[in-house]
Amino acid sequence: MIKQILGLELLKCNFKSILIFEICYKFIAALLFAPLVLVIVNFSLKLAGIKYLSNENISYFFTNPSTIIIICLFILCLILYSLFEVMALIGCFQASYYDKKISSLAIFRLGSFSAKKLFKEKNFLLIVISLLIYPIVNFIQLYGCFSNLKLLGIISNFINTNMPELLTCFLIIMVVSLFAMKLIYSLCYFCTENYNLKKSVKKGLRLISKNYIKTVFGLLLWNITIALAAGIILIIGVLLVFVTLKILGISETANIIALQAYRWIFISLVGLYMLFSTPISFAYICSFYYKERCKDGEIMDFYKEPEAAFKNPNIVKNVLLIMTVILIISNISIFIFEPNVFKPNIQFFHNTNVTAHRGDSINAPENTIAAFESAITHYADWIELDLKQTKDGVIVVMHDSNLKRTAGINKNIWEVTYDEIKNLDVGAWFSEEFVGEKIPTWDEVIKHVNGRAKINIELKPTGYEKDFEKEVIRIIKENNIEEQCVITSLKYNTLKRVKEIAPEIKTIFVSGVAYGNLADLKYADGFSIEQNFITKKLVNSIKNKEKDLYVWTVNNMKMIEKMIELGVDNIITDNPLKAKETIYKKYAPDTFVKLFTQTINKK
Repeated sequence: MIKQILGLELLKCNFKSILIFEICYKFIAALLFAPLVLVIVNFSLKLAGIKYLSNENISYFFTNPSTIIIICLFILCLILYSLFEVMALIGCFQASYYDKKISSLAIFRLGSFSAKKLFKEKNFLLIVISLLIYPIVNFIQLYGCFSNLKLLGIISNFINTNMPELLTCFLIIMVVSLFAMKLIYSLCYFCTENYNLKKSVKKGLRLISKNYIKTVFGLLLWNITIALAAGIILIIGVLLVFVTLKILGISETANIIALQAYRWIFISLVGLYMLFSTPISFAYICSFYYKERCKDGEIMDFYKEPEAAFKNPNIVKNVLLIMTVILIISNISIFIFEPNVFKPNIQFFHNTNVTAHRGDSINAPENTIAAFESAITHYADWIELDLKQTKDGVIVVMHDSNLKRTAGINKNIWEVTYDEIKNLDVGAWFSEEFVGEKIPTWDEVIKHVNGRAKINIELKPTGYEKDFEKEVIRIIKENNIEEQCVITSLKYNTLKRVKEIAPEIKTIFVSGVAYGNLADLKYADGFSIEQNFITKKLVNSIKNKEKDLYVWTVNNMKMIEKMIELGVDNIITDNPLKAKETIYKKYAPDTFVKLFTQTINKK
């Protein structure tokens, strides 16, 4: 009985076909909408005269007439996409009601049959009906999108600033949608009977008049129940991961692994919900639809096959195949030839990366293989290191020009050959655990890191080098890591020489202050600025020039949170694990983070 009320019997009959249909349909949608959304965003920014969307110009952007028009057109595309899916599923559930097994391709054909009817008489007004009922049918999805947008600083600020107006709009939309839900059975009639829209509306209004409350509020309650169940699974899953890590004795990185688990379990649950939310909702609606029609004696004793939408039965199959191939080729082409399409200039689309300063220098001696390995273990995206050149031209990894502090020998690096220093101990000064750590060569470090992290190379020429930049770049090219590194320097002329030798390698200008028109520097692809000089104005100035912004050296968690909020590209820190943990917390709701923190802190 419960299965019938919830529509589970309708789902069960053709579950395999529905699953294949949904996977294929969502896959095609992803191929279409993923690049389309980014192209639309970039195009909208260009029309609005904005190079980089941030807190300062987001209100202007969303109220710009061109943006409003583009958003409306995109919503129309979204409704058409959603409407075809609903039409196909309603046709499938009619077959399920009569225990008729159909294929996933047949579901596409049923959708095509109903979609073709849209272009007859005034049936296109069904698009308006679909738009009006969309907020209620997809209430959980919309709430989820809203909640996740609030986690993003730029959108959160916009929402908080315009809360009264947005709340008023939301209430109006929901009230209108609640009234529009009286037309939900009209959609069912349109897809299951050979009726035009006018007759479908008339029949639908009469049928739903007896059980409007049960249908609409039951649908909301059913979806909320599913969402709550998913939330419980999410929390239990993360806690199980954390407890397992504790049992295995993995305590240092347990927090960040658990937060990663949250992210992946959440993404998986969202993916499953997106896959099944529409079938679940309309199976529920159709179960009430058939129940009421049965009471009125409208149901036939046998299943009547709908007319074919096209004379050629293979046309739907061929169109789907051709469309999929074209979309796959288009996406690959865009990714290869226009990669910037996938990088919109929007503050919340930028993921903040973490750079381990001189490696994981709080847990291992700086600029050593041990420090770099520890940085990778502690989830650093990048490793920052310093390069020097010995008397005989070997490039080594070392911060100071003098060997006294780390190796205990009062000699400058340019005064000694590599053979003289290769066996020096640069770990004992840090702790006994690292006795025997050696000064690594630049080539050794690249081979050890082996693509597990990107490398931030700081060059500090002393004036005693010979072809310093050329030699560093030669080793970069020999190891094919041009795309996995950046070269940074306090000396602008050093970056100029790098660009003259290898223009394809990214250069970052390091500065302890941020005055003047930094963003206009020709030979710098980005800037690494001391944390106290980072402001919204500076971030926007650099982003408007489509350049990267690194910030150093950030060890305070509050400051790390601030830098993430401001939208910097890269945080250079001595504590990569804590920084990465702070970033992962950004993707989790505050309530979950508090619950998780309280749980893991219990003895």
